[in-house]
Amino acid sequence: MSRLKIWIDAGHGGSDPGASKNNLQEKEITLDISLRLGALLAADFDVMHTRTDDRAVSIEDRWKAANTAKADFFVAIHVNAGGGTGCETFYYREDSERSRRSEALAKAINDFYAESMGLRNRGIKPDTQTSVGSIGVLRRTTMPAILVELAFVDCPASSPDVAILQGKRAEIAQALSQSIYKHFGMTPTPPPPPTPASPEPIYRVQVGAFRQKTNAEALVLLFKKQGFDAFVVAT
Repeated sequence: MSRLKIWIDAGHGGSDPGASKNNLQEKEITLDISLRLGALLAADFDVMHTRTDDRAVSIEDRWKAANTAKADFFVAIHVNAGGGTGCETFYYREDSERSRRSEALAKAINDFYAESMGLRNRGIKPDTQTSVGSIGVLRRTTMPAILVELAFVDCPASSPDVAILQGKRAEIAQALSQSIYKHFGMTPTPPPPPTPASPEPIYRVQVGAFRQKTNAEALVLLFKKQGFDAFVVAT
C-alpha cells in the first residue's frame, strides 16, 4: 500500500510575521508546530513542508507546490487573533468530493485537538467565513485541504490559549498527529528500540608472576599498604 502524502503549510514567515502578542509571533509558532508534526508523521506518511525555515512564501507558491507534488491532503497551520478564545478549523466548501473530504478531515482534527488541549471548540467553518474572505490555499489546492487555527495569540497572558502556545508545543503537535492517525484509521509505527549501550571496558593491570604463592602474597600486601586494591589469582 502506498503511503499518503501530507503537505504541511506553516503559515506566514520571513517579512510576514502574522499575528503577534505576548512575546509570541505567529510565523515562529507555525513553523515550530509544523516541524514537530512532520517528525511525528514521518514514519507512516510522506511529509512535505511549505517551509522549514523563516522565509516568506507567497500564497500562490504554497498551493502550486502542493499541487505539483500531488499531495493527498493539505494542512495549513496558523494561530488566531482578534479577541476570541479556542481553536477552529476552516475548509473550502463547494459541492464536490474534495470539499466533503476536507470537511470530514477538518472536523476530525478540530474536535480531537480541542478536547486534547482543553480549548474552547469553535467548530469547523467554510473558509468564506474568515475576515478576509475565501482562503487561497484552500480554494486553489486540488486535494482535500484545511487550515487549523490552533489558539488565540492575543488572549490575556494567563489564558489557556497563550499557555499552550508558549509551553505546550510538543503536546499540540502530538494532538494533531493523533487526530490524523485516527481519521485515517492508522496506528503509528512504534519507534525502534534503543540500541543497547556497549558495556564499558574494564582495564586490568598485572604486576609480577611468581611460582611461590608467598612471593605473590607479599607483593599484594605491599600494594595494599599503598592504597591499591590487589589480590592473587592462580593461573
